[in-house]
Amino acid sequence: MWYTRFQNYVEGNFSTVGRDAVVVYKNGSVEGVAGRLRIADSIHNIIRNIEEVSKERYLVRWWDSRIPVLSPYVLVRDVKITRA
Repeated sequence: MWYTRFQNYVEGNFSTVGRDAVVVYKNGSVEGVAGRLRIADSIHNIIRNIEEVSKERYLVRWWDSRIPVLSPYVLVRDVKITRA
């Protein structure tokens, strides 16, 4: 689960902190588990840095929404990540 908060709705700046484990992968293999992380970036940067989108889509349900979203996996480069 992630806790997300927008700092600026107009510019799309947000911060999100992972509550559960973050698994670290390298070349498709599990390398270990990271501590708590924070993504502090903008929606514009995330969309601009999308490199790959999976063909498969999955129903994703969020705790604060009754309606699930059909979504693919997305590979995004250069996401701004810090320690939480």
